[in-house]
Amino acid sequence: MASLIRQTPDSSSSILIPFTPKMSPLPKLTLYRHNGGCSLVTHILLTELSIPHTDIQLNSDANNKYAATDGSFTHEDYPPRCLP
Repeated sequence: MASLIRQTPDSSSSILIPFTPKMSPLPKLTLYRHNGGCSLVTHILLTELSIPHTDIQLNSDANNKYAATDGSFTHEDYPPRCLP
């Protein structure tokens, strides 16, 4: 629990008031990741900071098309890359 220091009305001394910040609930996070990809850093941070999330592994086929192991995400669901 944190504390908040406030001046008394006559400004001659300070008082210590217990303060508990109001935390809003975290949104439900889903991390789609592929072993060896840059998403590994995000996975490590979420895990080390104890941020609740759902971790879904992506697998690739011979044509480098990715799909989620649970079937919730396919290569066709992924937006096309922007080309110059």
